[in-house]
This record gives sequence, structure tokens and C-alpha cells, in this order.
Amino acid sequence: MLNKLLIALATISLPSAAMPPSPRLVIAIRDVTTSYCCLKEATVKLRGVVAALAPGDRFVLIDMGATFDPKNQVKIIAALPSIPPELLADNRIAGRSKRLEALNRKLEAAESNKKAILRYLERPPTIDATGTDVYGALRYVASLVNGSTGSEEKHVLWFSDMIHHLNGVQKDLPPGDPIPMMGARVQVLFMPYGSNWDARKLAWARFFSRSGSMDVQVYDAALSSVRVVLAKRPLVLPAGIASR
Repeated sequence: MLNKLLIALATISLPSAAMPPSPRLVIAIRDVTTSYCCLKEATVKLRGVVAALAPGDRFVLIDMGATFDPKNQVKIIAALPSIPPELLADNRIAGRSKRLEALNRKLEAAESNKKAILRYLERPPTIDATGTDVYGALRYVASLVNGSTGSEEKHVLWFSDMIHHLNGVQKDLPPGDPIPMMGARVQVLFMPYGSNWDARKLAWARFFSRSGSMDVQVYDAALSSVRVVLAKRPLVLPAGIASR
């Protein structure tokens, strides 16, 4: 596939308007506690998220259990190689062959990173039976969002029932005070439907909105299973060039 792409690029001139996709920070929080009903479904959906990653994207996987600790629960921090705009310069400019070779290497490296993440997701996660520190995970995720560069789109994907259960205290509603995570696009996925569904959905949506997030969505298992969680954004190349 990549060799074919290289050949195609070498035979067609690239207009100077060709640009790499804008980068995204994608943070996925996977609930790996015994109380969560939908771990299998969440992992399947996560594979689709990884498949949709594009060059320049960053991906963080958190396996959320009790007493949040980044050293133990942050499983993956990956940065897919970005595509410098100069590699998409007009083919008529000197140095065309070297640029095409460099572009091919970037694409191969990005695909290799995605395959490595997918291999990790094939392994069953370690299940935590001692609790779920949703509030601790919220604070850590907020630090990642707030530390992101302004050029990145920030996507936060919660695969959880969003029930905080720690040290004998169980709460199915968010913290009382907002935790700033400005500009994040938040999705809560596979949150089990229950008798107080409407109240919980509204409470979590309001919490994330008050925290500065945008486009907040909360879905039960049925809607989560059919939703496209992260859109594919292939490398946009001029007409006649194969896109990824």
C-alpha cells in the first residue's frame, strides 16, 4: 500500500495547497473495574478509535481503577509522526524524490505506531476489584487537556459507568465543583442505562460544560455501539493522489 502510494506521488505533481491534517489529542479512559458492564464493547470501540488516528495525532490510554496513579494506570502515550508541510510541496520543485521518500517513511512510522497500539488492545487488561477513582482520573485528564498545545483538537473519551467508588464512598454524580478542561470535546460512552439515567446524563453533561468542555455527549450502550466516536481524517492529497 505504501509503496503504491510512493509511486503515485512520484508520478503526479502536487499543488502547493496540499496540507497535512491538523493534529488531535485523543485521551481514552477505559474503566477496568469489576463493576463496569461494558469493558468488552468499549475495547472493540477503542480499536476503531485507534484505526482513525492520523499522522500528527497524539493518543493516551488510561485504564481506570481504584486510587488513580498515572504510573500504573496510564498505559499508552503515543505520538504519531507529523507530516511537515514541505513534504507536500509542488513536485516540480527540486528535491522531489527525497521529499517523497521522507513522506513514505512518515506514513510507515504512523501505521507502525497504530499497529503497536492495536496489539496492546488485544491483550486482556488487568481487572481492578477494589474500586473506581473517577474523580482522580478527572483531575489527571484535565491536566493533559490544559497542557495541550492550542493547535490540537482535544478529544476525551470516557468508557465508563462514571460511578466513583473509593474507600467505601460511592457516588454516581460528578464532583460539585468544575475541573477546568477548556476546549475538550467530551464523549461518555457505554454508560449503563438505569432508572436515574436522565438525571445522571444531565448532571455529567452540565459538569463537563461548566468545566469548559465543548460538544459534550453522553451515550448509553445501545447508542455507543453505533456511534462513530472519532472520525477518520486521512492525509488530504491533491486530486489523482491516493489518500490514506
